[in-house]
Amino acid sequence: MHFLFKNMYRMIGDIRFFKYYFLTLLLLCLIACHTELKRKPTIIQPKLLFTEESFSYPLEAFNLGIEGRTVIKLLIDEEGNIIESSVLEPSGSPILDESALKMIKSSVYEPGTIDGVPGRFELHIPVHFRLANVYDLIDDIDNWLEQTAAFHEEIMNSRTAVDSVLYEKLYYHYHDLAREIGYTRSKNVNSDILDIVKKNVGGSWSEYKTEWPLGFLLYKDYISRYPDSWYNSHAIDGLIRYLERDKKILEHYAYSKPPFAAIYSLILNELINAFEQKLF
Repeated sequence: MHFLFKNMYRMIGDIRFFKYYFLTLLLLCLIACHTELKRKPTIIQPKLLFTEESFSYPLEAFNLGIEGRTVIKLLIDEEGNIIESSVLEPSGSPILDESALKMIKSSVYEPGTIDGVPGRFELHIPVHFRLANVYDLIDDIDNWLEQTAAFHEEIMNSRTAVDSVLYEKLYYHYHDLAREIGYTRSKNVNSDILDIVKKNVGGSWSEYKTEWPLGFLLYKDYISRYPDSWYNSHAIDGLIRYLERDKKILEHYAYSKPPFAAIYSLILNELINAFEQKLF
């Protein structure tokens, strides 16, 4: 009998041991699971590689002075492909929304990951359409003119073949102001432009200096002064883009009426000449 009680006591002790053992193990598992749940996963958002459609301010909206902000929603899969795209927050202008959606949905992304594993992501991309002048060259035209004179003098005084860097600096110096004038449609510096470009470049445009922005004359001046420049072809391409945009703008005006009829005719002639220069 004593032996029986002794074995029963030992069994009860073993049961208590295993009971506490399993309770402790369960508690440790619960702590581990809780810790894992609390740990935030490492998330790397999809990375934009490039956009096939460049940003373009819709011509109709530009001419009407329409501004706005559109938010585009994208759903990107595990391979970085855009599988859904839509307007999440409209700007109030269907023209702007359509342009924003066209640009953003042409984007190419590197896949995003969650703890190193590619996953699906939803992105909200804001697109701002603002007409405000984001440059300051027009406001600081005196400084721009001083820099222009310095560039010309440096090129003329060079005793050896002019370094391509000088041509590059002058080209982008001209290009930046021409682009600013083109987008702001400013006529405030027309007189300054006519003063610095060669007389044969300005031609009959002085008659319309209060009617139409003359930024394209900067490209013409560069082409005329430095036909052997490494950036001459860039200037021709810039001239063509500028004139094609002016042509489209004029086609939205009543360009059959003065003075736009004459300006339209001159723009067409300038465009034809620019294409001829590109061919030869």
